[in-house]
Amino acid sequence: MISILIFCHKKKDADTLYQHCGYWMAVMGDECLSAAIYHDDRMLPDMNDDLIISNEVSRTAILPDMIFFELTEEGDFKKLEMLRRRFSESALLVMANPSVSPERYLTPYLCPLTLLFFPVDDEKASETIHQLFIYYYKLREKELNIRRFMVRCGDERRFLDYTQVLFMEAKDKKIYLRYDSEEICFYGSLRNMEASLPGYFVRCHRSYIINSMYISKMNISQGTLCIQNRFVIPFSKKYKNRVDILLDRITR
Repeated sequence: MISILIFCHKKKDADTLYQHCGYWMAVMGDECLSAAIYHDDRMLPDMNDDLIISNEVSRTAILPDMIFFELTEEGDFKKLEMLRRRFSESALLVMANPSVSPERYLTPYLCPLTLLFFPVDDEKASETIHQLFIYYYKLREKELNIRRFMVRCGDERRFLDYTQVLFMEAKDKKIYLRYDSEEICFYGSLRNMEASLPGYFVRCHRSYIINSMYISKMNISQGTLCIQNRFVIPFSKKYKNRVDILLDRITR
Protein backbone atom coordinates (compact mmCIF):
# COMPACT_ATOMS: atom_id res chain seq x y z
CA MET A 1 0.00 0.00 0.00
CA ILE A 2 1.10 3.54 -0.78
CA SER A 3 -0.50 6.35 1.22
CA ILE A 4 -0.76 9.99 0.19
CA LEU A 5 -1.95 13.28 1.70
CA ILE A 6 -3.32 15.91 -0.69
CA PHE A 7 -4.13 19.50 0.26
CA CYS A 8 -5.59 21.84 -2.36
CA HIS A 9 -7.99 24.75 -1.88
CA LYS A 10 -10.05 23.57 -4.87
CA LYS A 11 -11.53 20.09 -4.90
CA LYS A 12 -11.03 19.86 -8.67
CA ASP A 13 -7.25 20.31 -8.31
CA ALA A 14 -7.08 17.69 -5.54
CA ASP A 15 -9.14 15.22 -7.57
CA THR A 16 -6.87 15.71 -10.58
CA LEU A 17 -3.77 14.94 -8.52
CA TYR A 18 -5.45 11.90 -7.01
CA GLN A 19 -6.40 10.59 -10.45
CA HIS A 20 -2.84 10.95 -11.72
CA CYS A 21 -1.55 9.14 -8.62
CA GLY A 22 -4.05 6.34 -9.21
CA TYR A 23 -3.01 6.05 -12.85
CA TRP A 24 0.71 5.76 -12.14
CA MET A 25 0.09 3.40 -9.22
CA ALA A 26 -1.80 1.12 -11.61
CA VAL A 27 0.91 1.32 -14.26
CA MET A 28 3.77 0.67 -11.86
CA GLY A 29 2.28 -1.99 -9.59
CA ASP A 30 -0.80 -3.62 -8.13
CA GLU A 31 -0.66 -2.08 -4.68
CA CYS A 32 -3.53 -0.26 -3.02
CA LEU A 33 -3.51 3.56 -3.06
CA SER A 34 -4.86 5.17 0.09
CA ALA A 35 -5.46 8.90 0.46
CA ALA A 36 -6.34 11.68 2.88
CA ILE A 37 -7.64 14.64 0.84
CA TYR A 38 -8.23 18.12 2.31
CA HIS A 39 -9.69 21.31 0.82
CA ASP A 40 -9.96 23.31 4.05
CA ASP A 41 -6.74 24.01 5.96
CA ARG A 42 -8.73 24.05 9.22
CA MET A 43 -9.34 20.32 8.75
CA LEU A 44 -5.66 19.41 8.39
CA PRO A 45 -4.43 17.27 11.31
CA ASP A 46 -2.54 18.97 14.13
CA MET A 47 0.57 17.49 15.74
CA ASN A 48 -1.43 15.25 18.07
CA ASP A 49 -4.22 14.24 15.68
CA ASP A 50 -4.31 10.92 13.87
CA LEU A 51 -4.02 11.19 10.10
CA ILE A 52 -6.81 9.05 8.70
CA ILE A 53 -5.94 7.49 5.35
CA SER A 54 -8.89 6.00 3.46
CA ASN A 55 -9.10 3.44 0.70
CA GLU A 56 -11.90 1.37 -0.80
CA VAL A 57 -11.75 -1.09 2.09
CA SER A 58 -10.96 0.71 5.32
CA ARG A 59 -9.94 3.85 7.18
CA THR A 60 -6.63 3.67 9.02
CA ALA A 61 -4.39 5.98 11.02
CA ILE A 62 -1.06 5.95 9.18
CA LEU A 63 1.91 8.03 8.04
CA PRO A 64 1.75 9.32 4.44
CA ASP A 65 4.39 8.14 1.99
CA MET A 66 3.84 11.27 -0.12
CA ILE A 67 2.41 14.76 0.52
CA PHE A 68 0.97 17.00 -2.21
CA PHE A 69 0.56 20.50 -0.79
CA GLU A 70 -0.68 23.80 -2.26
CA LEU A 71 1.13 26.97 -1.23
CA THR A 72 -0.89 29.91 -2.54
CA GLU A 73 -2.13 31.59 0.64
CA GLU A 74 -0.15 32.93 3.60
CA GLY A 75 -1.62 30.44 6.04
CA ASP A 76 -0.55 27.51 3.88
CA PHE A 77 3.09 27.87 4.90
CA LYS A 78 2.38 27.49 8.61
CA LYS A 79 0.32 24.36 8.00
CA LEU A 80 2.97 22.81 5.79
CA GLU A 81 5.69 23.55 8.35
CA MET A 82 3.60 21.76 10.95
CA LEU A 83 3.13 18.76 8.67
CA ARG A 84 6.85 18.58 7.91
CA ARG A 85 7.66 18.50 11.61
CA ARG A 86 5.41 15.51 11.96
CA PHE A 87 6.00 13.78 8.60
CA SER A 88 9.59 14.65 7.83
CA GLU A 89 10.22 11.43 5.89
CA SER A 90 7.32 11.84 3.46
CA ALA A 91 8.14 12.70 -0.16
CA LEU A 92 6.83 16.24 -0.74
CA LEU A 93 5.45 17.79 -3.93
CA VAL A 94 4.70 21.52 -3.63
CA MET A 95 2.18 23.35 -5.82
CA ALA A 96 3.05 27.04 -5.69
CA ASN A 97 1.87 30.35 -7.05
CA PRO A 98 4.56 31.79 -9.37
CA SER A 99 4.31 35.08 -7.46
CA VAL A 100 5.56 33.38 -4.28
CA SER A 101 9.32 33.52 -3.89
CA PRO A 102 10.94 30.04 -4.08
CA GLU A 103 13.08 31.08 -1.12
CA ARG A 104 10.03 30.47 1.06
CA TYR A 105 9.62 26.78 0.22
CA LEU A 106 12.90 25.60 -1.34
CA THR A 107 14.47 25.23 2.08
CA PRO A 108 16.26 22.35 3.82
CA TYR A 109 13.48 22.36 6.42
CA LEU A 110 10.54 21.89 4.05
CA CYS A 111 12.69 19.99 1.53
CA PRO A 112 10.26 19.43 -1.38
CA LEU A 113 11.41 16.85 -3.90
CA THR A 114 9.65 18.56 -6.79
CA LEU A 115 7.11 21.30 -7.53
CA LEU A 116 4.35 22.46 -9.85
CA PHE A 117 3.29 26.04 -10.60
CA PHE A 118 -0.29 27.25 -10.80
CA PRO A 119 -2.22 27.09 -13.03
CA VAL A 120 -1.27 23.40 -13.10
CA ASP A 121 -0.91 21.95 -16.59
CA ASP A 122 -2.48 18.48 -16.69
CA GLU A 123 0.26 16.89 -18.80
CA LYS A 124 2.99 18.45 -16.70
CA ALA A 125 1.28 17.28 -13.50
CA SER A 126 1.10 13.71 -14.80
CA GLU A 127 4.79 13.63 -15.76
CA THR A 128 5.89 15.20 -12.46
CA ILE A 129 3.87 12.68 -10.44
CA HIS A 130 5.29 9.88 -12.61
CA GLN A 131 8.83 10.96 -11.74
CA LEU A 132 7.90 11.20 -8.06
CA PHE A 133 6.58 7.63 -8.06
CA ILE A 134 9.72 6.38 -9.82
CA TYR A 135 11.81 8.10 -7.15
CA TYR A 136 9.67 6.60 -4.39
CA TYR A 137 9.96 3.07 -5.76
CA LYS A 138 13.73 3.44 -6.11
CA LEU A 139 13.99 4.69 -2.54
CA ARG A 140 11.80 1.92 -1.16
CA GLU A 141 13.68 -0.79 -3.01
CA LYS A 142 16.95 0.58 -1.67
CA GLU A 143 15.56 0.53 1.87
CA LEU A 144 14.31 -3.04 1.40
CA ASN A 145 17.69 -4.06 -0.02
CA ILE A 146 16.15 -5.40 -3.24
CA ARG A 147 17.24 -2.59 -5.49
CA ARG A 148 19.94 -4.43 -7.44
CA PHE A 149 20.57 -7.74 -9.14
CA MET A 150 23.64 -9.30 -10.72
CA VAL A 151 24.19 -10.68 -14.23
CA ARG A 152 27.27 -12.30 -15.77
CA CYS A 153 28.49 -10.76 -19.01
CA GLY A 154 31.44 -12.87 -20.12
CA ASP A 155 34.09 -12.49 -17.42
CA GLU A 156 32.28 -9.46 -15.98
CA ARG A 157 29.67 -9.29 -13.27
CA ARG A 158 27.26 -6.39 -13.63
CA PHE A 159 25.16 -5.12 -10.73
CA LEU A 160 22.00 -3.50 -12.08
CA ASP A 161 19.18 -1.42 -10.64
CA TYR A 162 15.75 -2.98 -11.28
CA THR A 163 14.11 0.41 -11.80
CA GLN A 164 16.53 1.28 -14.63
CA VAL A 165 15.57 -1.79 -16.70
CA LEU A 166 13.20 -0.85 -19.54
CA PHE A 167 12.60 -4.31 -20.98
CA MET A 168 14.19 -7.71 -21.63
CA GLU A 169 14.20 -9.68 -24.88
CA ALA A 170 15.04 -13.39 -25.19
CA LYS A 171 16.92 -14.29 -28.37
CA ASP A 172 19.38 -17.08 -29.29
CA LYS A 173 19.47 -18.47 -25.74
CA LYS A 174 20.47 -15.05 -24.43
CA ILE A 175 18.71 -12.16 -22.75
CA TYR A 176 19.13 -8.72 -24.29
CA LEU A 177 18.38 -6.27 -21.51
CA ARG A 178 17.74 -2.60 -22.28
CA TYR A 179 19.22 -0.81 -19.29
CA ASP A 180 18.72 2.96 -19.27
CA SER A 181 20.75 4.02 -22.33
CA GLU A 182 22.64 0.78 -23.02
CA GLU A 183 21.96 -2.82 -24.03
CA ILE A 184 23.38 -5.63 -21.90
CA CYS A 185 23.57 -9.22 -23.17
CA PHE A 186 23.97 -12.35 -21.05
CA TYR A 187 23.00 -16.03 -21.06
CA GLY A 188 19.74 -16.81 -19.31
CA SER A 189 16.02 -17.45 -19.68
CA LEU A 190 13.06 -15.14 -19.20
CA ARG A 191 11.34 -17.82 -17.13
CA ASN A 192 14.10 -17.74 -14.53
CA MET A 193 14.29 -13.94 -14.61
CA GLU A 194 10.52 -13.57 -14.27
CA ALA A 195 10.47 -15.48 -10.99
CA SER A 196 12.75 -12.95 -9.27
CA LEU A 197 11.51 -9.64 -10.71
CA PRO A 198 9.49 -7.01 -8.78
CA GLY A 199 5.76 -6.84 -9.44
CA TYR A 200 5.92 -3.93 -11.89
CA PHE A 201 7.56 -6.19 -14.51
CA VAL A 202 5.09 -7.86 -16.90
CA ARG A 203 5.63 -10.84 -19.23
CA CYS A 204 3.81 -9.72 -22.38
CA HIS A 205 5.27 -12.07 -24.99
CA ARG A 206 7.22 -15.33 -25.25
CA SER A 207 10.29 -13.20 -25.94
CA TYR A 208 9.66 -10.08 -23.86
CA ILE A 209 9.31 -8.84 -20.29
CA ILE A 210 8.64 -5.12 -19.89
CA ASN A 211 8.93 -2.68 -16.98
CA SER A 212 5.42 -1.25 -16.74
CA MET A 213 6.75 1.98 -15.20
CA TYR A 214 7.95 3.03 -18.65
CA ILE A 215 4.88 2.22 -20.78
CA SER A 216 4.01 5.35 -22.74
CA LYS A 217 1.43 3.93 -25.20
CA MET A 218 -0.61 0.77 -25.72
CA ASN A 219 -2.13 -0.19 -29.08
CA ILE A 220 -4.58 -3.04 -28.54
CA SER A 221 -5.54 -3.50 -32.21
CA GLN A 222 -1.89 -3.81 -33.26
CA GLY A 223 -0.88 -5.75 -30.18
CA THR A 224 1.98 -3.46 -29.22
CA LEU A 225 3.30 -1.54 -26.22
CA CYS A 226 5.50 1.53 -26.52
CA ILE A 227 8.27 1.98 -23.97
CA GLN A 228 9.51 5.55 -23.30
CA ASN A 229 8.13 6.59 -26.71
CA ARG A 230 11.19 4.86 -28.21
CA PHE A 231 10.75 1.08 -28.26
CA VAL A 232 7.79 -0.82 -29.72
CA ILE A 233 7.27 -4.17 -27.97
CA PRO A 234 4.73 -6.81 -29.11
CA PHE A 235 2.36 -8.64 -26.81
CA SER A 236 0.97 -12.02 -27.82
CA LYS A 237 -2.37 -13.79 -27.37
CA LYS A 238 -0.81 -16.20 -24.87
CA TYR A 239 0.03 -13.32 -22.53
CA LYS A 240 -2.88 -11.05 -23.44
CA ASN A 241 -4.60 -11.78 -20.13
CA ARG A 242 -1.62 -10.23 -18.32
CA VAL A 243 -1.86 -7.14 -20.50
CA ASP A 244 -5.62 -7.04 -19.87
CA ILE A 245 -4.97 -7.09 -16.12
CA LEU A 246 -2.49 -4.26 -16.57
CA LEU A 247 -5.03 -2.30 -18.63
CA ASP A 248 -7.69 -2.91 -16.00
CA ARG A 249 -5.42 -1.54 -13.27
CA ILE A 250 -4.61 1.54 -15.37
CA THR A 251 -8.20 2.39 -16.27
CA ARG A 252 -9.84 1.35 -13.00
